[in-house]
Amino acid sequence: MALSNGAIIIITLVACLAAVALAAALYKHWSPAEAHTRFDISREQAVYMQEIRENNYHRLRLIHVGDRPSRGFGSEVSIDTSDQSLY
Repeated sequence: MALSNGAIIIITLVACLAAVALAAALYKHWSPAEAHTRFDISREQAVYMQEIRENNYHRLRLIHVGDRPSRGFGSEVSIDTSDQSLY
């Protein structure tokens, strides 16, 4: 039972696409040119990400003890971003 020409072409194309995707992922993961700039974020971005983590932690804690928040996302949480020890 031999494969048709169309099936062989499709299998070859899928294998080539998978190889290219794998090579791109490995290159992006181990690329030394971007290693020093990959995780450099601005101060504003760091503050924003910290606020989101604190909001999510607070909401998970409320859900865990059974007290559901009554309003939209972040409305019940007051966050002080002046603490410089986190950065």
